[in-house]
Amino acid sequence: MNKDIKLQGIEINEAIDALGIDFSLFKTILKNFKKNNSNSITLIKEALNNNDYYQVKEIAHQLKGSSSNIRANNLKKIAMNIELACNDKPIDNQISEMIENLEKEFNIVSLSIESINNQ
Repeated sequence: MNKDIKLQGIEINEAIDALGIDFSLFKTILKNFKKNNSNSITLIKEALNNNDYYQVKEIAHQLKGSSSNIRANNLKKIAMNIELACNDKPIDNQISEMIENLEKEFNIVSLSIESINNQ
């Protein structure tokens, strides 16, 4: 793999080393990450609108795990914070702001994945 490749929001070298795979396979994993999580932001917003904090927590948990696998560390951290906030008595404004940040970071990661898959 070319060590010069950088993706905003994803620690490529860290992920490849941790997974023990080559860059070509990692690109496939990234593509699957994007496809499998494409509805996560919409679903988490719907759950929040329905005051379904259990579902918000579940979606955040799933996104945290898949983000961790590709080393999208900021995305993982935001998802983890949402998950933890749902354990407490959630404050809608606080979680709404976290979800906005989650969406921004998810978009950064998604654009990075698109850019690498177009190469």
